[in-house]
Amino acid sequence: MNLSIVIPCFNEEKAIPILLEKYYNISLLIPLQLILVDNGSTDNTKGIIETKKLDPKFNFVTFLRIEKNVGYGHGIMFGIKHTKTDFIGFTHSDLQCDPDDILKAYNRILEIDPNDTKVLIKGRRIERRKEEKWISAKLDSIASFLFFRKFHDINGQPKVFHRSLLDSYIYYPVDITFDVFVTYKTKQLGYQIIDFPVYFHKRQFGKSSWNTSVLKRWKTILSFFKTILFLVFKIYK
Repeated sequence: MNLSIVIPCFNEEKAIPILLEKYYNISLLIPLQLILVDNGSTDNTKGIIETKKLDPKFNFVTFLRIEKNVGYGHGIMFGIKHTKTDFIGFTHSDLQCDPDDILKAYNRILEIDPNDTKVLIKGRRIERRKEEKWISAKLDSIASFLFFRKFHDINGQPKVFHRSLLDSYIYYPVDITFDVFVTYKTKQLGYQIIDFPVYFHKRQFGKSSWNTSVLKRWKTILSFFKTILFLVFKIYK
């Protein structure tokens, strides 16, 4: 086993059974540690997970629970602390990001050099809705301007990297801007970022926490801008 995938889940009771079956199929192809973090869910996510834990086919899964949702980034880092492998990845639980993309990302690492610790493989989302493309383009432009580095689809997933990248993670944003932080630190440390195209599926269950209104979209952009400013002025180390 040389790959751990961390997936924070918040109110995804309908998605989790499908998600676990998909990752079970991947676990038959490559040794895999899946870390599923119940990130303070208030629906029946906890009950679904308790049932799935009893199924021996999911022995490759580490089930964790955070009682109170602090944020997306906090859920990821909580899961990362329980990883046991050289390579680590994280992605979404809402089935928009196809689990097969994890396999593609890991295979890219093997193709390049499995001993290369200074590389991050990242999905670049294609065929997205206009408003989603617009927000991503704005975020990329802001980050590129303030960091003096070129960024493409900062929030693209999955992200897979060597655990040595975590040595720099002393402080990190606990919210949805965690992706910005990871991508920035990767660039700052001189790691190579390799994109590959991924198709983001429509959300099957639940609803987005940020893309339901113009106001929420602008709030998301402002939160990203705030995190970027923190990084520029080295509030995060």
